[in-house]
Amino acid sequence: MWRILLCSIAGTSLMTIYSYRKSKKQREQFREPLLLGKFIRDTAPEKIPLSTAARLGWVAHYAIGAFFNMAYDRFWKNSALRPGAASGLLLGVPSGLLGMAAWCTALKGHPNPPRTDFQKYIRHLFKAHIVFGVSSAVTYKVIRKLSNS
Repeated sequence: MWRILLCSIAGTSLMTIYSYRKSKKQREQFREPLLLGKFIRDTAPEKIPLSTAARLGWVAHYAIGAFFNMAYDRFWKNSALRPGAASGLLLGVPSGLLGMAAWCTALKGHPNPPRTDFQKYIRHLFKAHIVFGVSSAVTYKVIRKLSNS
């Protein structure tokens, strides 16, 4: 379980760094934890402070990363593929598609969605999940190699 946790932290952190850099470079709101926080705040049954919503956005972002890494772990244990950059890319693609579908559903169904260029964000999200998948897989491979030596 600790391996999944470390891979989740690495993959989610590198994805987040990628998103923050792209957000700054393109002057767009691509920062997933902040978007999640706004989404949580605006859908909560009672008003919650922005600072609490921001923290919940970060927690949700890392929890989602852990969920994906649990699926990746199961995949590697039940397939002939092994963790590494290639399988991370392979897993990042469906993760990106799933992330895109989830955000499309959430943003389109929200009465007051967070402000962002929807089309640019969805395209960005796909690439960010590729970063997540490769980062998680390479971390998994390194940890496995270190724990076997």
